[in-house]
Amino acid sequence: MLGMLMAVIHANRVISRDFSHNTVSLFYNQQKNRMIYVLSNFLYAISVSIIYALNGIVLLVIVSKLGIPGDLGLDFIVAIVVNTILLVLFYFLLSYIFYLYKLKSGLVFGILVALLLFIPNILNTMMMNTSNDLFIKAIELLPFYSLPVFVASNTMSISQYLVLITTIILLYFFTLKKSKQYSF
Repeated sequence: MLGMLMAVIHANRVISRDFSHNTVSLFYNQQKNRMIYVLSNFLYAISVSIIYALNGIVLLVIVSKLGIPGDLGLDFIVAIVVNTILLVLFYFLLSYIFYLYKLKSGLVFGILVALLLFIPNILNTMMMNTSNDLFIKAIELLPFYSLPVFVASNTMSISQYLVLITTIILLYFFTLKKSKQYSF
């Protein structure tokens, strides 16, 4: 999970620097530039997530060659790549929105650490202490739970992917809208 935290932090490096040093004002001088800046950072986050996913796959292959048992089928490898891309995009867009609300980078990184490392454990404890199936299913659909838990170990269900992709699309459009309204 620390690797995924590093992927998210790495993807946030550019926007964190731009908002902290106020160089974002150079990119945000026109509406068109704002949209291009958001899109370019979105594509940067995708490329960072692919690099981290490929790193993870290489490490899995090395470990499997050392004799650790496990199934490294094509569906598992594709799931790792897709889940890593979705995880990085979700938390990248969420942190981008935090920056647009003028939160400081230290606070944003603290929130990311809490969301990636602590919230899934808290939600898991809540699930273990209840017998309400509807409550458990609702928590399993939450991206804050499903992404960190399933990113490199399991494929998610179709409903989890639908909720996650819908959330990412909504976050992207909200980021675009908020970027248009951003003032210095």
